Amino acid sequence: MDLTATTTIRKPAPEVYGFWRDLKNHPTFMAHLDEVRATGDRTSHWSAAAPFGKNVGWDAEIVDETPGEKIAWRSSGDAEVPNAGSVRFAPAPDGASTEVHVVLVYDIPSGTVGRAVAKLKPLLQRIERGEIDPTRVVTHILPLDEADRGFEIFKNKQDDCEKVVLKP
Repeated sequence: MDLTATTTIRKPAPEVYGFWRDLKNHPTFMAHLDEVRATGDRTSHWSAAAPFGKNVGWDAEIVDETPGEKIAWRSSGDAEVPNAGSVRFAPAPDGASTEVHVVLVYDIPSGTVGRAVAKLKPLLQRIERGEIDPTRVVTHILPLDEADRGFEIFKNKQDDCEKVVLKP
């Protein structure tokens, strides 16, 4: 799965780059991350929350870096979620802000969790195309122990299902 995102931050590029490069900061702006721990100058260990109360972890290495401008990385070893990506920092047209361009590529794991995550891609694409208002996509709320039923409702589009939210 490929994801891209761009945002503008009202700080100069060197400051934004420095904040991003300090890996322990990532959980403060990526809600799914539990921890990022540097294991060397260019290596790290990441742990994240996954669907259905699961956790995943992987090691990563920086494979290309231009201080103040770009960082590129990839997972290493037997990552549960193999991934790679890059982030570029460019001065914004206002001369005071920074445009942050992120590209992330990852392989969805197999099994129930992987299938559930894969089902999200068409929904996200429809939101991006403006076909669905993201504030109105929750159509079913079920208890966590009914996850299998929720998946079937979603898969079969019962009751015009767009999204099932599971509550603990």
